[in-house]
Order: sequence, then structure tokens, then C-alpha cells
Amino acid sequence: MDTLVKINYLDLALSVYDDFKAHELVEESITYTILIKGLCKEGKFEEMFGLLGKMRDNLCKPDVFAYTAMIKVLVSEGNFDACCRVWEEMRKDMVEPDVMAYVTLIMGLCKGGEVERGYELFREMKEKGILIDRAIYGVLVDGFVGKGKVGKACELLKDLMDSGYRADLGMYNSIIGGLCSMKHVYKAYKLFKVTVQDVLVLNFATVNSMLVCYVKMGRMDDFRKLLEHMKKFKFSVVDDLEKFF
Repeated sequence: MDTLVKINYLDLALSVYDDFKAHELVEESITYTILIKGLCKEGKFEEMFGLLGKMRDNLCKPDVFAYTAMIKVLVSEGNFDACCRVWEEMRKDMVEPDVMAYVTLIMGLCKGGEVERGYELFREMKEKGILIDRAIYGVLVDGFVGKGKVGKACELLKDLMDSGYRADLGMYNSIIGGLCSMKHVYKAYKLFKVTVQDVLVLNFATVNSMLVCYVKMGRMDDFRKLLEHMKKFKFSVVDDLEKFF
């Protein structure tokens, strides 16, 4: 059944399951989990939740690994409402989500434009004292910047640093770009200087949004100063300006 589900032959897998039952064999948790993953992939959510109920009736409710596997499949299919419904089913079964379950759902929600839902789960992790990976901060920062909530992204950056982490270049680039999109280029430049102080290896994406902002605002002196700054960090200014234009 597992092989048939993996190669997208769900109907055959269900046929094997029918034979399984005809021979009066008893299902285990893994049997249900395989079929549920297949139903998730096919978008047959009512059948999936029905099978989930059958698991409970047979006293073999899913564990955290089974629930995480379901959520992972649903995330890959982009069905975030079903993800959240599975999460609620997990709560009903009093199954405690582990770090991987949180990471899977939060990252999926943020990449799918549901950053507020992801942030609620992030806060839940903090309340429980669960160690939060830097990647979660990164995806939340990107999500909030994408929604135009740059202030929230800055709060997360501060929280990350207060938690003892070092921000990566992707987070800095995302927030700098967000600030520039709001024409807060002065704040973006201040953050750029923090990036320099952190001794990160900068790339053109770090300065591109500021250069664009300076041009749009007619601040050509600041544009030239930033180019001079780029030379100090051994940027190939000529090559990078080709990307700009």
C-alpha cells in the first residue's frame, strides 16, 4: 500500500486494503496513516477525516509522527485550511505537538501567505518554552514583510537577537527591502550598517532596494555614497550596476 500511494495509485492501494479487510486482518496505526496520506494527496479530505475517525474507533489514534506526516502532505498540496483542521484533530486527541510538527505547519502557513496563523503558533511555542529554530524566525520575517508589516518583522528580529541567535543575511535583506518599499530608507541604511557590523558576507540584494529608493527619491548623492560604501566591501560595482539597470 505504501508503494502504491507513493506512486499515486491510491485506488489500487484502497483495493489492497479491501483485500486486507476481507482476510480479517487487523489494521495497525501505520496502515491507516499510509491511506490517510494518500487521501490527503488526492484532496479527498472528507474520506481522510472519516478514516481518522475510524482509527479512533479501533483504539489506534494517530501519534504525533502520523499527524505531522498528514500536515506535511497537506502543506505540499497548499491546503492550509485542512492543515489547521488536522491540527485541531490532534488537539482533540490530546496529542502534544513536537518541534517538527510546529516547524512543518508554521513554515507551510507562512509560505502560503498565512503568516498571522503561523505567528499564533510561534507564540504558542514560546509560551511552552519550546526551542525555536532560526528558520522559523526567518520565514515569519519574510511573511510579515510580504504583508507590508515591516514593524512586526523588526520586532521578530529583535526577539531573535534577544534569544541569543545571530540573524542571517536573508532576514536583513528582507527587512531592508521592506523598509525601502515604505520609503524608510534612513532606517534601512541604519539596518544595513548593523549588517556590516555583524561581519556578514553581503550581496547585491542587500543594497539593491536602497539604490532603487535613492533614485526614486532623487537622492543621487546618497546613491553615490552607497556605491562608494560598496567598493569598501569589495563589491564589483560595475558588474552589480548591470544588475541594477
